[in-house]
Amino acid sequence: MTLTGIGVYGHTLESFLQELRNKKIATLVDVRAFRGLRGKQYRWANNRALQDALRASSIKYLHLKELAPPRELRSIQHADDASAGIRKSQRAMLADTFRNRYRQYAQEVLTQELAAMIPNHAALLCVESSDAACHRSVLIDLLRTR
Repeated sequence: MTLTGIGVYGHTLESFLQELRNKKIATLVDVRAFRGLRGKQYRWANNRALQDALRASSIKYLHLKELAPPRELRSIQHADDASAGIRKSQRAMLADTFRNRYRQYAQEVLTQELAAMIPNHAALLCVESSDAACHRSVLIDLLRTR
């Protein structure tokens, strides 16, 4: 399984699509709870615009909201970000507490059927630029060990 992660922050639509092409990604798996971003800079990553751009680039799209952290877990990471005085877009690493709790959550929800929906040559999408700053890093680790 060729599995990678990709974030919205730091990309333009063109650089985002180019990275997917460079990595030979056939399917983008969106693991965001909310598929909209505020502001003009990232409007290309909103649900409809992103799906249209992927379709035009012959890249399949799959939204697996079940793999997004629930609100209670997101609040753990938000509190850690606030205590560090950073925004989500500035985060370099996940808080250990969030990482551990999300791993437990993901192990419960990532059924064999759900994992089977993620094809070869896929990229998991969320907003953070770095995999290490995002829950997708935990998912990638779990999926690679299955």
